[in-house]
Amino acid sequence: MENTFSAKSVFKEAYAIMKPQTWFVIGQFFIVLILSAVLDFSAKNNLLFSVLVSTIFAFVTTSMALAYAEKKSFSFRDFSKTVTLKNFGFFLGTFVLAKIIIYIGFFLLLVPGVIAAIQLFPAKYLAVTEDNSPVATLKKSREMTKGKRWQILECVFLAIAINIAGALCLLVGLFFTVPLTLIAFALVYKKLGKVSESVTEEAPLAGDTETVVVEAEVVAV
Repeated sequence: MENTFSAKSVFKEAYAIMKPQTWFVIGQFFIVLILSAVLDFSAKNNLLFSVLVSTIFAFVTTSMALAYAEKKSFSFRDFSKTVTLKNFGFFLGTFVLAKIIIYIGFFLLLVPGVIAAIQLFPAKYLAVTEDNSPVATLKKSREMTKGKRWQILECVFLAIAINIAGALCLLVGLFFTVPLTLIAFALVYKKLGKVSESVTEEAPLAGDTETVVVEAEVVAV
């Protein structure tokens, strides 16, 4: 099966997408970051409000990254027109439930937390693109990552290295490396989706082959 990817190829593709519109992408990300920071500051240690703000930030940046990964432009006005309360509610439930599972994993031991984070990596992207319940989304997320978890981990390690390099550039570099990482991760999600589709398509073919063999044996008898 040819649906494989490497961390290097993913970030190279993300850079190719971001390069022609670097300042525009950085500007959009900066706007969302500032608004989120202001709202979070105004929360005054209100946990529920902080969770809501972080969820909104994740919802917008995930949608933004997916748009760029599909080589489309992102407009806040167009985005606001497509958002529904149901869609955001599913995202909120998925996002919070995934975080709880990951935090429990890290609380129990480091390795379960890492495994949970990798298995639930596609969850927030699925919550944006599909209208499934949070539980169904998390289940599908685990299925999508089967056989690709080491590749996802490789992408995470490269993302950490790139963002450390961005932080060393007087923190200014993060305004480039963070959006780059978001687009790269959205590309990983899209590639995982292609792998899942190809596996789904191949499964019936195998079943058809078995049926033909059985029918041939019956005829022979």
